[in-house]
Amino acid sequence: MPNAVAVRVGFIALWVIWGCTCARGERPQYPGTTAGTIVDELHGTSVRDPYRWLENRHDPGVHAWLDAQRELTDQLLAQFAKEREQLHARFEQLFENSVTSTPVVRGDTLFYTQRRGLDALPTLMTRGVEPDSPVRTLISPGRGDAPPRAIAWWVVSPMGDRIAFGATNGANGGGLLHLLDVASATSLALTIPHTRSATVAWNSDGHGFVYTRFPMPGTVSPGAERYHRRVYVHEFGRDWQQDELLWGANAAPTDWPVVWTSVDGNWQFLSIEHDHSRNDLLARPAGTTELFTPVVVEEDALTTANAFGEHLYLRTSVGADRYRIVRVVPGQTASEHWQEIIPEQKGVIADFALANGQLVVHVLENALSRVLIHDLEGALLKEIELPALGAVSELQASPEHPAVYFRFESFASPPVILHYDLRAHTTKPFDQPELNGSMGEYTTRQVWCNSDDGTRVPVFLTHKRDLPANGDYPIVLSAYGAFGVSNTPAFRPEIIPFLNRGGIWAVANVRGGGEFGRSWQMQGRLLNKQNSVTDLLAVAQMLVAEGHTTREKLALYGQDAGALLVGAAITQDPTICGAAVCAEPLLDLLRFSRSPDGAYLQREFGAPADAEQCAALLAYSPLQRVADDVDYPALLLTGALNGDAEGAIHAGKFAARLQAVAATDGPVLLRVTRPKADVEQFTLRDELALHADTWTFLMWQLGLVAPAPTTAPATQPADEAPPSP
Repeated sequence: MPNAVAVRVGFIALWVIWGCTCARGERPQYPGTTAGTIVDELHGTSVRDPYRWLENRHDPGVHAWLDAQRELTDQLLAQFAKEREQLHARFEQLFENSVTSTPVVRGDTLFYTQRRGLDALPTLMTRGVEPDSPVRTLISPGRGDAPPRAIAWWVVSPMGDRIAFGATNGANGGGLLHLLDVASATSLALTIPHTRSATVAWNSDGHGFVYTRFPMPGTVSPGAERYHRRVYVHEFGRDWQQDELLWGANAAPTDWPVVWTSVDGNWQFLSIEHDHSRNDLLARPAGTTELFTPVVVEEDALTTANAFGEHLYLRTSVGADRYRIVRVVPGQTASEHWQEIIPEQKGVIADFALANGQLVVHVLENALSRVLIHDLEGALLKEIELPALGAVSELQASPEHPAVYFRFESFASPPVILHYDLRAHTTKPFDQPELNGSMGEYTTRQVWCNSDDGTRVPVFLTHKRDLPANGDYPIVLSAYGAFGVSNTPAFRPEIIPFLNRGGIWAVANVRGGGEFGRSWQMQGRLLNKQNSVTDLLAVAQMLVAEGHTTREKLALYGQDAGALLVGAAITQDPTICGAAVCAEPLLDLLRFSRSPDGAYLQREFGAPADAEQCAALLAYSPLQRVADDVDYPALLLTGALNGDAEGAIHAGKFAARLQAVAATDGPVLLRVTRPKADVEQFTLRDELALHADTWTFLMWQLGLVAPAPTTAPATQPADEAPPSP
């Protein structure tokens, strides 16, 4: 459409000439945007889509329009240049601390990654279990003749002598599987392509493995290479192209296989995820030529597994909404033969590990972690004392090693890797990064809210410790509520300057997540997705009604699925808040299914091709709910034009629609990053620049910063509140 491109670029050129500066409360001069005349008929309903041309990420006219929008955003935020620079400098301090993964235990050896500094990529390292053991570097991205850009994933063999890992280098997106010899720290002569986000189940002897792989281009229809993930078996010395297909010949395109080896190295497991709420579990003895055989299949439930001794141990929601742990004899896997070891309880059994003949169980109670130690018959032996109210993840242990390692963090404390000695019953840090600044001055409390149907929804509030319990404070409220992901306490360094200015960071555990079990998840997906939005609206209303803040000082923040909730909330109740941020959003629910990953997303949100699901989507799809002449909150939409660019596309269409019809004087800003031609991934420094822009916008809209006058006294540092009048 060359004429349309010319018209669009012409509008943009005029906008650049006119300029775009404005004060808070004045309507910005937006770039001109062509509105098309496309109308779709969906199950008898006519739906206009005037900005569909923005879906073409390769269109030069789209690039010009996105660049003009970015220039507008930059010029408006430039009114707060000093604050933005100070925020960016503070974020550099907060993010430059080292980040260490929970170590994987193999015998008396530990394997882990560590990143130090803003420009560094995670390095794969190893050392003995003793604290004074020497550390060796195995993979250091950025060094050597052809280094990977980053380590995407890695799996250690049972003997600890080899590591399979995925590496990104340019635009392959982690799609190359490599092998590393641990003793020499050198790569072996094997590279398997099409292994993006691969999983690996090693044979017990370490001389082969089972792995997941996507189809080679040309073997499926164009665009289907992101689906049809299958399971293959590889033996050393054989060309990978001769690898045998072990599972998936007749599987659905969206079935998602995941493989792993049991902690004792004797079993290989295969989980086939049909959607985010149910899977089939199969197993086979590791390293044999046997096929995978069913363990738990055709159940409307989720099951994971491990093995030790003569038994399989399952964490399952079969007969237990909040999960239970059962013991199974191989070959006798029917549920009537299960022996219940740890029954369903008040909290959700989120994970478990087998260590030194004991079960270490991670339980979520009201979205907060507890770690319990049981014997193999289920008797409770001890509870591990945690540093504070927070979240545990990444349990790692070994049957022969009397310790368990895990990651702990809270809203007010950075992640620390803890080592718990199962014999001495002592806890000490394996790695604890030094933070640039004290976190002791912050605190988190949990409050509750009744949603419209009476469902109790918890909310975490994090703020400075000396802040009175109630008052007229700026609040940024976040939620997620999708895919069964539990939105537990997580340390976010970028909120610290906001907290230091008297702000409150609020996180709502809305339905759709996994915080309260499988039914909580099911109440917020497919035809029930509106419940997630209703919960978020109820929490926002509660924060105002109970005097924590005012609508003008309340902002909503969401990323990907959370951004969908924010978009739905502000289009269903435009008066709910004063500002909002949608990062990498999903906002056009009638078109998302056409994206490269659309078939996967339909499992959570529904299919527009289905009449009933389409009606539900249309009822809350943010783009279609935008109405003319409505005063919507000030809005910042962010995305990146890399990968499938889906978030950037949705952000662009939503921004165009709001800029054209909204009656608001508050800005509707779009910040889409376009990568360099030869770089697919963005760096930590790119992330910090985005944080600086996001929080400058939020502080501007919440009244914490003001445009610098022509002559003005020195601006307060980013971490300090302005003096009282």
